[in-house]
Amino acid sequence: MFGLLAYQWILIGLFRAGGDIWSSSADGNAVTIHATREFVLPSVVQGVTEGMPRNGSTLTFPDPTYTMADFCANKPIPSTMHIGQGLGNVIELEKHRKALCDTEKSSDLDIADIAQAVHDQASTIIDHGDLEIQPSGSEVLVNKDVYFLSTAHEHHSSVTVGGHQIDVHLIPQMYKWNFGDGKLMDTLSPGGMWPDGDVQHSYKYGGYVQPDVTVVWKVEAQLPSGAWIKVPGDAETKAIGKELTVVEAHSALTYRSR
Repeated sequence: MFGLLAYQWILIGLFRAGGDIWSSSADGNAVTIHATREFVLPSVVQGVTEGMPRNGSTLTFPDPTYTMADFCANKPIPSTMHIGQGLGNVIELEKHRKALCDTEKSSDLDIADIAQAVHDQASTIIDHGDLEIQPSGSEVLVNKDVYFLSTAHEHHSSVTVGGHQIDVHLIPQMYKWNFGDGKLMDTLSPGGMWPDGDVQHSYKYGGYVQPDVTVVWKVEAQLPSGAWIKVPGDAETKAIGKELTVVEAHSALTYRSR
């Protein structure tokens, strides 16, 4: 027994220099050495992406330089302007010219009004969904895959514009993943759970991280005439995931005497 204890203390003395946390136990003819290593992520990668409220929604669009009135008056698009700037895709608008221009003549409602209403009411009309993570607990292991899923889905809503109740159709187009450790990824997929989920990430270091996902939406609005048209601009929502503690798996070195 004295030999085992002496061997135990010699091993701990050899390993202590590495800066890890070591402990040991002796049982019969076996000495087991346990090692635990802790890591802390730099503070620069532990925060949440700035620029949008937590679990918020926003719509951004350019200032119109070519109006619906210009479109309906068949005014040429300035050569210095990209096709559709301010109104969305003018080629797409052309498919609905009659419905759009009839609406323009019969009321003071146009696509710019609808875009502004969607912008102002984005936080209430867009269901941003949640960010689900597997494993379901708050602790994950270094170098082990973590699965991510956005529950944001295609849905309908409505906005009130100039006394008109306008139906709005919202369709996810892209998912921008921020894993909280400085790593980013864009996908067309909402991800999924094990074993078929196609949005996975493994953390290389221990510490605390808080992932999030930003969803880019296509927004379509139904005019009073019944025609559907794409709302210009980019609608984005962000869902914040739970905070995760990334830990390294414990390792053990066991010696057995003969």
